[in-house]
This record gives sequence, C-alpha cells and structure tokens, in this order.
Amino acid sequence: METKPGPKTTEFWTMIFTNVLGLVNVTGIWNYVPNGVSVYVMAIVSGLYAVARGLAKLNVKPDA
Repeated sequence: METKPGPKTTEFWTMIFTNVLGLVNVTGIWNYVPNGVSVYVMAIVSGLYAVARGLAKLNVKPDA
C-alpha cells in the first residue's frame, strides 16, 4: 500500500498552519499567547508530525 505524499495529508497542513501562526506570534506581529507557549506548541506539533509520517511509512514496502 502506498502512502500519500506529505503535502497531500492533513497532518502536513496542520503542522504548516501551526508553525506559521507560532512564528507570527514569536516575532511580535500577533502577540496572542506567551512566546514560550508558541515555541512549545510548534515543537510538539512538528514532533507529532514526524512520528505520524514515520508510522504511516512503517509497513510500506519500497518499489522493486
């Protein structure tokens, strides 16, 4: 079974959206939550994305 490329997954777009909002918050353009919280949320979402992609590709056989 093939896995979808990263940009075609919901996890990818969630990570992009969260990281963009976090960077906008950290730079001070939109200061909605404390900067430390933004950095932690970005790190957690990015880590979860990496784990999700790894699990999605865990049992995929390479093309011969």
